[in-house]
Amino acid sequence: MPAKWSFGPASEADCVIDVPTFGPANEPLCLAHQTTAYKVLAGVYLRDDGYVLRQRFGTETYALAPTQIATMQAAGQLPDPLPALHISASRCRWVPAVAGDSGVSRGVGGAQCLAAISGDFHRAAA
Repeated sequence: MPAKWSFGPASEADCVIDVPTFGPANEPLCLAHQTTAYKVLAGVYLRDDGYVLRQRFGTETYALAPTQIATMQAAGQLPDPLPALHISASRCRWVPAVAGDSGVSRGVGGAQCLAAISGDFHRAAA
């Protein structure tokens, strides 16, 4: 079977914790950490998008503005403080070690991905 090549951005959101709130279609949600990989055949850059709400049993995500986070924390729907973000080594496996921050906000280049593989890259939630 031929290899499947990717071009452009591809986002993934991994659930961190379940939250006691529901989406527009009354679907259960989780607090998720989203990253976006930019690929040209292979991965060249990984952007840390921070927290989003994601369908617990699906893939649709909902952006979280700082005011929404504060409101949900005050209502007990999100933890305060939010858990620290961690980029997994599996998300970094294809980022070249020589890649640096190319100017995209909160981007992760090769050095940070190498730190993630060793378990040293954590960032406080924004």
